[in-house]
Amino acid sequence: MNRWIAVIAVTALLCSFSARQLPAAAGLIFEGKVAARDGRPVAGVEIQLMDAAGKLQDHVFSDLKGFYRFAVMLMPPGEGRAYRMELSHLRYQPVKVPDAISGARISSPGPSDLAPGQLVAVVTGVQVVRRDFTLTPSEGTPYHPNLGPLDPNFAEYCFQRAHLLLAQRRPKEAVELLKVYAQIGGNPRQIARSLELLAEHDK
Repeated sequence: MNRWIAVIAVTALLCSFSARQLPAAAGLIFEGKVAARDGRPVAGVEIQLMDAAGKLQDHVFSDLKGFYRFAVMLMPPGEGRAYRMELSHLRYQPVKVPDAISGARISSPGPSDLAPGQLVAVVTGVQVVRRDFTLTPSEGTPYHPNLGPLDPNFAEYCFQRAHLLLAQRRPKEAVELLKVYAQIGGNPRQIARSLELLAEHDK
């Protein structure tokens, strides 16, 4: 019994020490949903998050439910909270938000917002910035600057070709094709797989 008391005491001491060594950090978690005008979720939307200087901080893709979430953006003390967002999708008009925080819903993170094993001390002061988007369809044939005009029937070729390129260890080329399928493909299971592969290879 005494041994367990000692273990608990040491654990509490280490946690207390870690909390003191890792001061509360200000940070933001950006998340939200992307939908079409009729309310349907839009998968495969690329959302880029940039700082005030225009430097890309991170980018993610919306999932089959149209949901997106960025990891915690930690900020040194005294740093401003200026971020901007850009959304792109082959079937919809691009969206640019010069101030990603202004007008957004701000809340405190819940247990689901913390990464496994993440110390509470690290995310003390972190806020969740929620922004939802409604996209407007683009006019004409979807166009990708690197691939040329796209026929929706071309999506299946992109999916299969991307797998071949990954097998050949050519992930950069595969990523471009996976983006295409995630945005114009018609098979939800393959869209989900494309998004998984993008998360793994689009570094």
